[in-house]
Amino acid sequence: MNNNCIVLNNKKIDISKSNPNTIVLDWIRLDRELKGTKEGCAEGDCGACSVLISPVSGGKFKPANSCLLKLGQVSGSEIVTVEGLGNQKNPSSVQKILANLGASQCGFCTPGFVIAITGLLCENNKPTEDEIHDALAGNLCRCTGYRPIMDSVKNIKFKHNFRECKKWDNTDKFQGKQAVFYYPKTLQEAYNISLSHENVKYLSGGTDLNLQSQDTKKKLNYILLNRIPELLRIDEGNNEIQIGSSVTLEETLPLFEKYFSPFAEILRRFGSSQIRSQATIAGNLCTASPIGDAAPSLMALGSSIEIFSNNQKKYLAIEDLFSDYRKTVLNPNDIVTSINIPIPPNDKKFYAWKVSKRYDQDISTVSMAALIGMGENNIIQSCRICFGGLSATTFRSKEIENSFIGIKPDQDHTKILEITEKSIKPLSDLRGSADYRINLALGLIKRLLFKLLNNDIAIEVMKVKIDE
Repeated sequence: MNNNCIVLNNKKIDISKSNPNTIVLDWIRLDRELKGTKEGCAEGDCGACSVLISPVSGGKFKPANSCLLKLGQVSGSEIVTVEGLGNQKNPSSVQKILANLGASQCGFCTPGFVIAITGLLCENNKPTEDEIHDALAGNLCRCTGYRPIMDSVKNIKFKHNFRECKKWDNTDKFQGKQAVFYYPKTLQEAYNISLSHENVKYLSGGTDLNLQSQDTKKKLNYILLNRIPELLRIDEGNNEIQIGSSVTLEETLPLFEKYFSPFAEILRRFGSSQIRSQATIAGNLCTASPIGDAAPSLMALGSSIEIFSNNQKKYLAIEDLFSDYRKTVLNPNDIVTSINIPIPPNDKKFYAWKVSKRYDQDISTVSMAALIGMGENNIIQSCRICFGGLSATTFRSKEIENSFIGIKPDQDHTKILEITEKSIKPLSDLRGSADYRINLALGLIKRLLFKLLNNDIAIEVMKVKIDE
């Protein structure tokens, strides 16, 4: 078995004697004494802790929040901090232009911007303004004003000497006093490990799990699924897309943009590029949060998951996955292997929206997704409508769907709105009262009916383009 190592700023470091449960941000700052990577929110919102990390299967560096990664998750990887890009005597082209155009912040958050911009330009050295906004959405600070930062990215002459990263080195496990991280190479191996240990957690991206408080009195056993080749595949068929459960959100975006762009838009708002480079759809589903952004869209599209259970595979519709708040029908040892999404036929229209306190990188207050089939004379023939944020679980409303069947979108909507209001029993919490949520749901139903008639009209402020 090889030692557990990380290549940090082109230097190979043996981490075998470190605590695998240590947060990568703490390891960088305290163990390696690299202070450019900052701790701001420690929740993946502010971007001050951003680093560049190699993908599991190799390729170009991706930005990630080091506050949401544990050392045991990144063994075998390559990481670049802001110190690895440049220094005071020899700054990188990104660092130079941010300083020269007055776009550097107080100093606390600028390193995170340098990392995010470098990650963007490694992918595309001539990004559009929308792509720049998307790349910087996970870097919250704007204390210099946003325009100088945008101008810097637009005017940079970017040069870098990054090579393509190799596939992560695989060891069997990373042993610590408080936690053990296992790195199975097959589904069967992962399943067997889960059966032979207590206090086991399956883990891929960990962007939600690593925020949760844990019982440190018990030894934690993490089974990393993102090194199993079968779970890293994307299969694009004629009628269905099959996405491996360890495929990151960032890797799914091009496919979603191709087949169901409203879902791609939801994922962009759901998480920054730093989050999307690690998070997975399977992880978002298995947290079973009623405000999980993937579930309403997947449910409306009639998606299913493939599960490895009791040494065999079975399928489960997403609408049958959730049993209660933060609970699923899965057994503790079950492994979600793929998400299977039917491609909508041309006669069906797909819509998805979320309402949140902040437009980017915020959890939903209420979300809705719908798949509508239109027939002759603009009569609705089929309908699937799903909501998140209204109850303990994401749900599909058959009553509301039935009220749509056989009508035209330009008819009187009074009956549909009455049925919607009676069908929903919303919760109240800090993000919104029951009355507020009811009104949001009614507003989304009205929006859906309007869009069925006026699909090309922008009805959101963020979608309205202003000619300069």
